[in-house]
Amino acid sequence: MSEYQGLQVIVIGAGPGGLLLAQGLKKHGIGVAVYERDAARTDYLQGFRLQIRSRGIDALKACLPDALYQSFASTYAAAPGEYALLSEQLEQLPRRTPDPELEHSEREKSVSRITLRQVLLSGLDGVLHYQKTYDRYEERADGKVVAYFTDGSSVVGDVLVGADGANSRVRRQLVPHARWVDTGARRLAGKIALTDAVKRSVPELFYKKTVSVKSDSGYNLFFTSHEFRPGHEAIGVIGGEDTAALGEHGGLLFDNAKSYIMWALSGLREQLPPDDELFGYDGAQLRGFINQVVEQWHPAYRQLFDLSDTSTLGVLPIRTSLPVEPWPTRAVTLLGDAIHSMTYFRALGANTAMADAAFFLRQILAHRDGGKGLLDALHDYEAQMLEHGFEAVRKSIAAFEQGHAATSRHDWPDVRSAPGQSLWVQSNKTRQAA
Repeated sequence: MSEYQGLQVIVIGAGPGGLLLAQGLKKHGIGVAVYERDAARTDYLQGFRLQIRSRGIDALKACLPDALYQSFASTYAAAPGEYALLSEQLEQLPRRTPDPELEHSEREKSVSRITLRQVLLSGLDGVLHYQKTYDRYEERADGKVVAYFTDGSSVVGDVLVGADGANSRVRRQLVPHARWVDTGARRLAGKIALTDAVKRSVPELFYKKTVSVKSDSGYNLFFTSHEFRPGHEAIGVIGGEDTAALGEHGGLLFDNAKSYIMWALSGLREQLPPDDELFGYDGAQLRGFINQVVEQWHPAYRQLFDLSDTSTLGVLPIRTSLPVEPWPTRAVTLLGDAIHSMTYFRALGANTAMADAAFFLRQILAHRDGGKGLLDALHDYEAQMLEHGFEAVRKSIAAFEQGHAATSRHDWPDVRSAPGQSLWVQSNKTRQAA
């Protein structure tokens, strides 16, 4: 298909949503350029699997070329098809009211974040521009948008999409009143290689089901498995800078071919050591603290943590956006975490960002092929994106509060981080050991 010369889309940020949008626009011959500050993604969360739900699968099918989607689908690992709610003493508890989306287990897939990024980068040579730190945008009288970068360069387009994550500079200029807040909770996470010996050492449900533990002490424990099918091989290798960067870390955290159990234990700030102390712990110290937390729990839980590879242990703040009212539509818009970031409860963040990409693509095609005005198309995109995105945010907040037996606390303080500051925190000692 020849490139549609009537529109040029500028995408700021090369996360899953931004890259999938670029894939969809390129697939349909619409001009697109993606600008990203970092050539490599080696942040802590890259080491953990992603649960692709119905909305994510539908978005991938809509945006990826058919051959690339089929290649990616062959890399899915087995995701536990059942959920369990347990007590601290390993007792089965009644399930909470199920979410219909979570009940379609046949459409729920477990994928490597590393492999997903590799797929989304495929074929974007000439589209993706690294080492470009976005600074600000300017709207011209002729309807065009100019994006300026900190190196003094600029680019002109018809639409600018801020897909630059929860600390979005585009959002700060477009909707400065939108709130991104710190819940006060912290997530401690790690991985265990799912070997035959481990399977013999832990209860079968620890890797056959996705498990949540209801704790009387207010902590929340979640774990699940990412188990590759026999004969599985990761597709190729990460290209460009990621290959060398991930190779420097080594170990289980960024191993893209081994099956594993992953877990996350979250607690409220008042239950945890002060941030400056907690974020300074190495993997062994984190495990020691966790073992204190679960000292009175069933011994199988402590066994789970004792089997964890300490190089994979890390700490992350749990933050969320709060719903915002629609703003006047213009040729600048937002996608994914840049507007509706959420906690990891419900595992909807990346899925929702990818759904945004499909929503945007559908409206741009209506503009190109159906004669819909550009601002009308962007207005309809934003209406759908805000409705679906903040529905996911609300579900995530509700699950967070339920998991911690907390009441609604939307007086959470705004996050005031420096532009470009990383949103994840892993112990420096742990990073060096990884």
